[in-house]
Amino acid sequence: MTAAEYLESIRHRLSPERQECIKSLIEQTRITRSRPKPMPVPSADKGYGRYASPVLYGTPVMVLLTAAKAQEVLSCCKMFPRQKPIDQEKLHQFIALIQAGTWEVSKKAPIMITKNGVILNGRHRLNAIAQSGGAATMPVLDELGILLN
Repeated sequence: MTAAEYLESIRHRLSPERQECIKSLIEQTRITRSRPKPMPVPSADKGYGRYASPVLYGTPVMVLLTAAKAQEVLSCCKMFPRQKPIDQEKLHQFIALIQAGTWEVSKKAPIMITKNGVILNGRHRLNAIAQSGGAATMPVLDELGILLN
């Protein structure tokens, strides 16, 4: 005998208040179970994932970033909370490329800064520019407007 069958068999013995209470509990459970699960947030490159970043809308703009400007951005902006610590090996590779002048520009992965001042993408590149003392042209998607001034 299932729970629903058992409930039907004893329902005539319950008071009207109890019957109403059971109906409301069944309705609440039905609504809770039928509520759609939240969709994952689309990431910057239009992919969907469990830990995706918020999306910034717009077109990346090519900007020449100097060491002073990169240091200013790093000092006034904060990192996205779910980011891992800076990978030192990757950072040193970027520094070497910038100092050698062989940095390849890719519009696929712009430096992304939200209007709240959170760096979503590009923290290794910003740190590399700041530490190398050089300058590099990077695609930037900046809602805060700190790099585009």
